[in-house]
Amino acid sequence: MAITLSSLLGGTFVGAQGAQGAQGIEGISATGRVYWFQSTASDVGSYEVLSPQVSYLETPDDMTAQVTSGDGEVLIVGHLTEPGDPGVSAIPAGETQFRIWRYVSDPVGVSSIVFRVYKRSSLGVETELFNATTGEINDTSSSFQTITKFLTSPISLDETDRLLVKAFAVTNNVGVTTVHFVHDGPQQSSVITSITQPFEVSGPQGPQGAQGVQGAASTVPGPQGAQGAQGRQGAQGAQGAQGIQGAQGVQGAQGAQGVQGAIGPQGAQGVQGAQGAQGVQGAIGPQGAQGVQGAQGVQGAQGRQGAQGVQGAQGAQGAQGVQGAASTVPGPQGAQGVQGAVGAQGAQGIQGAQGVQGAQGHQGHQGIQGAQGAQGVQGAQGVQGAVGEQGAQGVQGAQGVQGAQGAQGVQGAASTVPGPQGAQGAQGRQGAQGAQGAQGAQGVQGADSTVPGPQGAQGAQGIQGAIGAQGAQGSQGAQGVQGAQGAQGVQGAASTVPGPQGAQGAQGAQGVQGAASTIPGPQGAQGAQGAQGQTASVPDQSVILNDISSLFNGSTTQFTVSDSSGNFINSEIDSAARLLISVGGVVQQPDPSQTAGFYISGGTNRATDPIKINFVEAPKSGQVFFGVAIKSTNSPTTSFVTAEQSISYSIVFGV
Repeated sequence: MAITLSSLLGGTFVGAQGAQGAQGIEGISATGRVYWFQSTASDVGSYEVLSPQVSYLETPDDMTAQVTSGDGEVLIVGHLTEPGDPGVSAIPAGETQFRIWRYVSDPVGVSSIVFRVYKRSSLGVETELFNATTGEINDTSSSFQTITKFLTSPISLDETDRLLVKAFAVTNNVGVTTVHFVHDGPQQSSVITSITQPFEVSGPQGPQGAQGVQGAASTVPGPQGAQGAQGRQGAQGAQGAQGIQGAQGVQGAQGAQGVQGAIGPQGAQGVQGAQGAQGVQGAIGPQGAQGVQGAQGVQGAQGRQGAQGVQGAQGAQGAQGVQGAASTVPGPQGAQGVQGAVGAQGAQGIQGAQGVQGAQGHQGHQGIQGAQGAQGVQGAQGVQGAVGEQGAQGVQGAQGVQGAQGAQGVQGAASTVPGPQGAQGAQGRQGAQGAQGAQGAQGVQGADSTVPGPQGAQGAQGIQGAIGAQGAQGSQGAQGVQGAQGAQGVQGAASTVPGPQGAQGAQGAQGVQGAASTIPGPQGAQGAQGAQGQTASVPDQSVILNDISSLFNGSTTQFTVSDSSGNFINSEIDSAARLLISVGGVVQQPDPSQTAGFYISGGTNRATDPIKINFVEAPKSGQVFFGVAIKSTNSPTTSFVTAEQSISYSIVFGV
C-alpha cells in the first residue's frame, strides 16, 4: 500500500506557497513475506544474511562499489536466506517490492543499482529468477526508494532451495562513480515477496533453568517413561585373527583314464588349380553387306520470294553396319545406307508492302515449310562372326594332407575305488595345413574354324534427314506517318447547369512586412491574479518504536506505543497507516474497520490517553515485534493538495 502526501496532509493552508516537503516513507504491503537485508555474515562465502527478522543494529551498513562505464555490472553485495528458508515449492505470481536506501558519490551520467534474485540449490548451483532496477540515481545522500516488480506467473522452487539477492552497480559515466546501498539501523532496507505462507522465526534459546528440588520418595510407582531413541550403531569390530590352517587331507586315488582328446581339425582344402587358358578365338565372320543407300528426299517447292531461309541440315549418313567377326570366307558387302534427304529450302517470306501513311504495315507471310525427306532404306544385316570354342576346365588341385591326430591321454592306474572323473584332456593341436595342389594343366587351344561365321548384324537404320529450318519472318513495314490533327469541334452551347467548383488556387506569397508603426498599440488587459499557494510544511519524521514483545501473552490485544522520546498523541499519529508494524516476521495490515491486522485508539493526552495499538488477534508469547512510526511534525492549515504533491514514487518493471 503506497502512502502519499495527499493521504497524510489535511486542514486549511493560507499564505504564499513554500518549498515542497520531503516525501514520507511509503507503507509496506501486507500481502507477502518480508525479508530484511542484514549485515550479519552468511554461512556461504562473502554473502550476508537475508532474514525475515528485522536487524536491531543501531548503525547503518553502507555497502559500496566503484564502477565506470567500461566495467559493466559490478557486485556490491549479496544476501542469502538461511538453510530451509523460504521452504516453499514456488514463488506465487504477484507483486515483489524492494524498499531500499541508496545514493551515489557523483550524479554525472546515469547510475543505477540492479537487483538480481536467484535460487541457490543445496549443491550450490545459483539460477537467476528475475531482476529489477532502481533506474537513474541522482541523490548524493542516502534516500529511500520503492521498486515494484510484478511476476506474471509462478516460479517453481525445490523446498531445499534458498533465495539469494545480489545488488550490482552500473553507470555510463566514463569516470569513477561510487554507488551506495544502505541497510540496518534507522535505514532498514527490505524486500516484500509474493510468498504468503508465514515463516515462524524462533528467537535464541534461553539459558537452562536451575534444577528443581528433588521431591520426596514416592511409594506409588510413576508411569513408565517413553522408550529412549535407539542408540547409534556401534563401530564395526576389528576382524578376528585368521584361524590355523587345517592339516592336508589324504591324497585321493588316481582318477580314471581321461577322455580321449578330440581329433584335430581337418587340414584346410588345397587351393583350386588355376583355370585353363581361354581357347583360341574363332575365325572372324565375313563382313556384313553394306546397307542400301536411302532414296534422295523430294526437293521442297520453292517458296515465294522472301528472306532466304536457313539451309536445312544435311541428312546424317546411315550408320555403318556392325562389322561381323573376322572370317576366312568373305561375306557380301553391305549396301551403303541411303543418304538422308536434304531439307527443302524455306521459301522467302513476301516483303510487306509499305503501309499507307499513318497505318502500320502488315506483317509478311511466313515462308512455306519444306517437305520432309523420305526415310532411307534399312541396310542389310551383317553376318555374325563364329563364337570360339570354350577352353577345357583346369584340373582340380589335389586335396591337402590331413593333419596328424593328437596324442592319446595317459591311462590312469587301475583302482577298485572309482576316483573322481579326471579333467578332459587338452584338445590336440591342429594339423598343419596341407600343401597347395599343383596348378592344373592349360586347356587345349581350340582349332581354327573352317566354317564361315554367321551373318553380320543388320546395319543400323539411317538417321532421318533434318526438317528444313522455317523461313525467316518478313520485315515489318515502316510505321506510317501520323495523320494530321482533326479540325477543332464546334464549341457547345452555354450550359445552364453550373459545373463543379475548381480546386483552390495555391496560396499567394506572403506580403512584404509593413513598416514599424510609430503609434503604440492599446495596452493589454491585466492578467488574472494567480491562485494562492499553500504554506510550506515541515518534513515528517520516521522513528523506530520501543519493543513491546515482552508484553505478548496470547490474550492481550491493546498496547501503548512509544519511541525513545515518549508516547504519541493524535497530532503526531493521526492514522494507523502511519505505523509499520511487524509481529513474528509478518507485516500487519492497518485496518480502520477493525476486522484484520490492527487499528489505533486514544491519543487525546500524552500522559493519560496516549496512542494505543489494538491487534485483532492477540500476539503470542515469544513472537518478535518491530515497528516504525511516521510522526507528523506539521500543523496543516489548508484543505487542498496539488497534483504534484500527490505523486507516489513507485517504479514498476515487467518480467
